[in-house]
This record gives sequence, C-alpha cells and structure tokens, in this order.
Amino acid sequence: MVRVNRWASLLVAGATIAAVAGVAASAGAANGSATLTVGVGGDSTVHGVTLEGMRFDAPTLSVHKGDTLTFQFRGFHTATVIPAGINAEDWRAQHMAPGGDYALIQSDSDDSPAAFQFNPTAIFPTFPNCGTTANPCAYNGNTVVNSGLPIQIHSFSVTVNANPGQSFWVVCLLHGMMELQVNVVANGQSTTTQSAIDGYASSTQASDHAQAAALLPRLEKQTGHKTKSGKVWDAFAGFDGNGWGLDGMFPSTLHIKKGQRVQWHFAQLTGNIHSVTFPRKQAISYSQDFAGANMKCEADPNDTAVNAPPPTFCSTGAQNLEVELRAGAIAPVGSHKYGGHGVRSSGVRGADAHIFAPYTLKFTHTTGKHGFRYACNVHGGMMSGRVIVRK
Repeated sequence: MVRVNRWASLLVAGATIAAVAGVAASAGAANGSATLTVGVGGDSTVHGVTLEGMRFDAPTLSVHKGDTLTFQFRGFHTATVIPAGINAEDWRAQHMAPGGDYALIQSDSDDSPAAFQFNPTAIFPTFPNCGTTANPCAYNGNTVVNSGLPIQIHSFSVTVNANPGQSFWVVCLLHGMMELQVNVVANGQSTTTQSAIDGYASSTQASDHAQAAALLPRLEKQTGHKTKSGKVWDAFAGFDGNGWGLDGMFPSTLHIKKGQRVQWHFAQLTGNIHSVTFPRKQAISYSQDFAGANMKCEADPNDTAVNAPPPTFCSTGAQNLEVELRAGAIAPVGSHKYGGHGVRSSGVRGADAHIFAPYTLKFTHTTGKHGFRYACNVHGGMMSGRVIVRK
C-alpha cells in the first residue's frame, strides 16, 4: 500500500499519455446485468514482515455478457484484461518477456549513459476516460484493456461484451503469478455470486497468513553448505508462496566469519522481483527510481528535466515524458567481494526479471555490532538485512 501512494504524482501523467495513444472506450452495464467486485492483492504484516498479496481474490468466474467486473485495488498491481481465447502464460511469454510490448521495464539506450525506463503501455491505462463504476470500460474480447497502476486504493471497472462461450484472462503486469480466468456463459446458465467471491477471498487470505507465519521461523534460521572453497551461508531475498510474497531479507541478520561467503537465492521468486544491494542507503536511493522520481522529457541528444506543469510535464508534449531508472537500479554492480566500501548489487532478479541465478559475496573485513546493512532496490528500506562479520 505504501508503494501505491508513492506513485501518485507519476500516474497523474498517465491519463495524458494514454489519451495520446488511443480513444477511450466505455460501456454502462446493461439493464438487469450484475456487477461483481474482485479484490486485487493487499499488503499486511506477519510477525513484522510485509506480506504482499499477489492474487485476484476470486475463483474462476462465470459471467453473462453485459455483466461488469469491478477490481478493487488493495496493493500495487494492474488489472489487465487480455484478448479472449489466449492462455495467460502464452500471452505473458509473447508480450511481457524482455522487449515485449507490455514488458514493465524497457531499455533507454538513446541516452548516455544507457539506462532503463518504465514502459508507458504497461503502467498507464489503455483508456483514460473510463474505468469508474459509473462509466466502465468496454471489453469486447478482441483487445487488451489495461487499468494501469492505481493512483491510490481505488477500483477499475470493465463491462464484459464478449460473447457466450468465450473465455478470457485478467493478469497483473507487475506480478507474474497473478491471473484470473473468466468464462462468459449463456443467459440461461448460472454465474458466480458475490458471496462465493467473498468466501474465497476470506479463506485464501487466512490460509496465506497461516502459511507465511509457519514459514518465517524456518527462513530466519541460519543455514549454510560446504564447498571446496569453504563455508557458504544461504540467504533469501524475499520468498514467494502461492498467491503471496514475503518482502524481507532472510535471515534478517547473518553472523559469519571474515573471508566467508553468503549466497542469496532468487529461484523462490515466482511473482516478485528483488535485489540485494550494499550499502542500504544506496538501495534506498535506487528505490526512489521505482517510485517514479526520475521523470524526464525525451530530447536529442540528451533528455531534459520536466519543464511544464502536470499533467503535460513536457513542453514538447506529454508523449515525450519518460520515467527513467538508473542502470544501477536494475543491473548488477561491483565485484563479488565486499569490505564495506563501494556499491555491490545483484541487480533485479526473480521471475518477472527472468533471472534466477543466486548472488554470492565474499566478506573481506570485520564489522562492528551493527554489521553491513543492505536492502532491495525495488522495495527500499522496508526490505533490509544485515551481515555481521567477526574474526
């Protein structure tokens, strides 16, 4: 929820950019049609650790043509309706892989030094002039209808105009595990009730909390393995379950000896992206990039500062607005040895970064009682850890 509010100023620009890209499509609910409300994500805490909800809180839905779906955002997500008849995983592989038209992060190679930027198609709404409960966007089954990222905790509504017999998926463009199937059935067939959705949400949220609470003690237990080069301590940058993720460094504090190594694992990240970055203050600085702090106006040879009031931001037009990310916020930085000086970073890894390789650092100097502190470039200070090194 904190991350949602940090994007508020950025997303004011979204409506303007989307307006340049396309014309709004809207459709009110037909007489006698139903409206179903589906929760999207939701952050909470388990024993002081942020539990990030990464699911659409509903079972597979059956709806009638003309029904309206309202997605109630409770976290940092999108509700992106993809064309009917296409499997969610297949669509993601084609459109969200690096270089895809809906990939969250794009290269910004025309700048020097080369960096990255958020993809406007992913983070801004397809149609800026619809999506409220009073004026839902229309979905006919043929095109993508994307909510964009929420400005604050709010809802996004879409009326289903796809024909009976069609099925489609709703996905989140930020978290690869989040997807919801919707089947359009004939008028004579029964549809999913709101009470069924609410019951599903209640039971799954309780189960998510119970699973996370049971997992935390095991994650906090320091373990390691032996190699030919000596002892290596295992650690985890976040940990994802089925429909949820723990945004923490585990164990939160590591005790090691000078000359030993720590290996952080990322293969467990099925829906989130994280990094391991030393020192902590550098990770916090990079996290501001993910909060939309680096808005620039595209120009040749060099981008310029924002020079117009919102929602235009750029005197050359809102279509030239870029939300930039420094290379260090995304890519690995430094060697695989750390003694308390300089920056060392794994770069962003996890399922949606398409990088799962572990990250290993050898610690060459001892520390005081506070140790070497580190954090995640994406989540900043809320996701921190420390390594205490003794002789």
